[in-house]
Amino acid sequence: MELALSWQDIALTVGNLALLVAMVPEFAGKPKLPLATSIPAACALFLFTIAYATVGLWSAAVSSGLITTGWVILMLDHPRFNKVSKRKRK
Repeated sequence: MELALSWQDIALTVGNLALLVAMVPEFAGKPKLPLATSIPAACALFLFTIAYATVGLWSAAVSSGLITTGWVILMLDHPRFNKVSKRKRK
């Protein structure tokens, strides 16, 4: 197993971590992003994570997985999603 990171893995990881830092303000306040944004973003990023992993870009896959998790958290925290999930629990 090769431990050295390729320049592509490093570039994608740095970009992903920058995007993750940019998401921090969304977690601090009330959710502002519509579900029409967060659901497709989470799905696309999940596919990116799988793609990175299958070509051996493990660092990029992990950082992309973190961003995917962030989008899923934002989606689950959306008021409309909370209303739907509360109705299903009753």
